[in-house]
Amino acid sequence: MGGPLLLSGKVAEGTVTAADGMAASVECINFAKDANERLDKLMKELMDDA
Repeated sequence: MGGPLLLSGKVAEGTVTAADGMAASVECINFAKDANERLDKLMKELMDDA
């Protein structure tokens, strides 16, 4: 993701690493949120059928 910026020499390595880490964290949070919502929906459906 930050390879071109790093190679251009205009951005510090730490900045690129931090930005990549933050992007990965956001994706993980979104994945966990989506999974949680699917589980909540499934639990509601199971409880409604009981």
